[in-house]
Amino acid sequence: MNFAVRLTLTLALLLLGFGALMAAAGLRLSAEREAEALQRLNANLAQHIVGHWPVIQSQQVDAGDPGAIRRLIEMLTAVSPGIQVYTLGADGAVQQYLGEPGMVRIPRVDLQPVRAFLAGQALPLRGTDPMGMPGARLFSAAMFPPRVGDVRPPGYLYIVLDGPARRQANAHAENHGLMTLALAWLGVAALLTLAVGAWVLRRQTLAERERLRLAQEQALAAEHREHMAQLAHDLRTPLTALHGQLEALSAQARPDEPNAPERPGLARALAQSERVRRLTQQLFELAMLEATQQVPQRERFALDELVSDTVRKFGAAAQLDGPAPARLQLDGDWQLVERALSNLIDNALRHAGSVRVSLSVEGRLARVLVQDDGPGLPRDVAERLASGHSLRRPPLARSGGGIGGLGLAIAQRVAQLHGGRLMTMVGSGARLALCLPLAVEH
Repeated sequence: MNFAVRLTLTLALLLLGFGALMAAAGLRLSAEREAEALQRLNANLAQHIVGHWPVIQSQQVDAGDPGAIRRLIEMLTAVSPGIQVYTLGADGAVQQYLGEPGMVRIPRVDLQPVRAFLAGQALPLRGTDPMGMPGARLFSAAMFPPRVGDVRPPGYLYIVLDGPARRQANAHAENHGLMTLALAWLGVAALLTLAVGAWVLRRQTLAERERLRLAQEQALAAEHREHMAQLAHDLRTPLTALHGQLEALSAQARPDEPNAPERPGLARALAQSERVRRLTQQLFELAMLEATQQVPQRERFALDELVSDTVRKFGAAAQLDGPAPARLQLDGDWQLVERALSNLIDNALRHAGSVRVSLSVEGRLARVLVQDDGPGLPRDVAERLASGHSLRRPPLARSGGGIGGLGLAIAQRVAQLHGGRLMTMVGSGARLALCLPLAVEH
């Protein structure tokens, strides 16, 4: 059982426990509110009977007809079967009630809740159940008016509002499925909440795993770039020395006689040495560029002058095309931009006989277009540039083996560091545009 499953089960148990606790609290609160509503609705019942019923107001009936109040009690319980009506003495002793002898198991009612009720304290208030049922009962109470000639203080009319009939009706309602329905709804709500919680937890767990995976991949990529930069740096010194030795040997082996034969093996070794040295330098530059997130040196420079000077370095093989551009200012590292443009021109010259470079402006972007009359870009390179994807992740594989596209990858990274991009243009041959944002005039 993995961590996510254990955590889900733990949360499920906590949720079910919390749901049961909230259900119990909700039922308790509902019962209290129902009790308060019942008692508040009938709060004046006893007082109304005492104040308006003739059998109580009459000075003669009470003394001459002891059964009058009993008949009143019978009438009241017939009108409202859920109540129990008692008359109490001044000390709380039960004097009259409706029922068989012996039904009253508690002959004296505690008068403290009655006095609190008459004083207007907060409801619900519960008092004694003379029939001895478990728990205190909701009631309504009123004091009898004093009568002329009475030597004893008046008693009380005491009405139990939730008597056996009402409790039996509530139990009957529960037996008919109201409580079952409520519990069923509660269970459904708990299951839905659990399902949603499990789904959210799973999504969060997957998102956290993906975040950790990406962080690990980024850390590994950064470590890989650092190792590549260190390896390229370590290789540059011996390769430079080896290339120098080959150049020296080539110079020494070149005879003064004009018709002396050349040594093709030495020439090939010198060419391969130059190629390996250039690749090593490009690997080092690309690793350093990918390791940084901003331009190392930023200053304002004239892009039009930089483009003209860069094209001029390649002699007749590259030429400026189109009208002479106006003065264009850029904020950035001019050496990186010069390196990117040189890579584009050099890459084009290796696949074509001539290269044309033009400079134009589109909105706030300067576009340096390098185009040739060669076979065009490989399909995978063109697709990555069109979609804005990196040319190095994953690296481009050459059909003849090895990894290609280092010069284009450097140009792409330089453009990204300056807030621009390297993109392809429609046309014959290879048409690559280095798009860079112009400097903001203050």
